[in-house]
Order: sequence, then structure tokens, then C-alpha cells
Amino acid sequence: MKINLAMSIQNFGRSLLGSYFEIRVTGDIPKTDRPLVLVANHSGFMDGFMLFFATKRPIAVLTKTEVFNSVTRRILESGGAIETDWKDADYFAVAKSRSKLEEGIDVGLFPEGTRCKGDYSWLKDGVIVLNAKQRADFIPVFIFGTRLTGKSKNWIPPYKSLIEVVVGQPVAAVDIYGDDFSDTNRKEISIAGERLRQRLQKQLLFVAQEVANPLPTDEVAQ
Repeated sequence: MKINLAMSIQNFGRSLLGSYFEIRVTGDIPKTDRPLVLVANHSGFMDGFMLFFATKRPIAVLTKTEVFNSVTRRILESGGAIETDWKDADYFAVAKSRSKLEEGIDVGLFPEGTRCKGDYSWLKDGVIVLNAKQRADFIPVFIFGTRLTGKSKNWIPPYKSLIEVVVGQPVAAVDIYGDDFSDTNRKEISIAGERLRQRLQKQLLFVAQEVANPLPTDEVAQ
């Protein structure tokens, strides 16, 4: 990723969205020279854009392949997006994410894999596998207000709607991966994933009591 170009695109996106929505950001990304993995809950169409409001650091965000086409691909990739097929195990996206972490660049993703209630009821294994070698700390990012109960999966909040982005407490990689963790052992991957899921959900339940927007109570199929 050409960092200067990516940062310029990300900053432009922040300014554009900040003029349309009322975006309230609470919490700060830790100041560290090590890369981080930002793990955000996913309930609405605008979540991918909101993830950029959580940080001013360069970041590569895993983005669903459906969003890429002949028009958007160049912009998305220049802005740091990593194309991923959330329906299947996408080893290319995992390898690309690992490469970014090795370069010292943060990686952001939605470990639930698709739009849903956004309550971390489940996590896909990719979040564990892509960070298995670098062992970067996980930074929870909680997003509220991008979808209301009863709204469609592609719903966009109206002009000047309040969207809240809360940066949670870091989850240390050492607390997620065991000493003998193997990224080829399905059982160990599953155990590590459940450890992470529980920590994210515990923080989310606390944060949800402090924000104005509730999470939606219904699921979105895709």
C-alpha cells in the first residue's frame, strides 16, 4: 500500500462522511510502533467507512469482494482495501493481511463476516488465522447507528444522523493464542476464536449501555 496516497484517500473520506453524518468517536487507538488488528462489529452498510474514523493511522481494511467492480477497484485498493470473499476461506486475503502486518500497517476487519445484529454472536476463523504469525494486539471498534431494527442490509442513515464509534480496550494477543498455537489445527483456531469472541462481546455489552444508539435486534441475511 502506498501509504501517503492511502492516507489521503482515507482523510478525504473522513471529511466527506463527517459533513454528512454526525459522527461521535469515543476512545483512542493506543500509541505504539507495532501493528494492530482492529476488529469491528458489523450491522450496517456504512460500517466499513466508519472504521476509518476510529484511527488516524494507516490501515488496510478487508472489504467484501461484492463491493469491487471496474469503477471502484482502483479507488478501494488505493485507499488500502483488501478484497476478501467472506463466504469461503480466502487464503489470498489472509496472506495479504499478514503482509500488511509484517510491513507494520494496521489491519481492520469485521470478524462476524457479514452484516448481522453486530453483537459478536459468532466470529469467523480468519481473524485468528491472519494474525497467527504477527500476534498483533486486537483493538475492538464498536459501531452504533449504521442500521436500525427493521431496516434493510443496504440502508443508509439519513442526513445528520448520529453514528457512534467507540474504541474499546486492547485485547492482548498473548491472551488469545496459546503457547503452542498452530494455525493449521482447527481445534486450536476454534478455541482462540472463542476466547476473542467472549472478550469482544463482554466489552460490547458494557459499551452498549453508554451510547445513544441501540444495536438492531434483527438479523440481516447478507
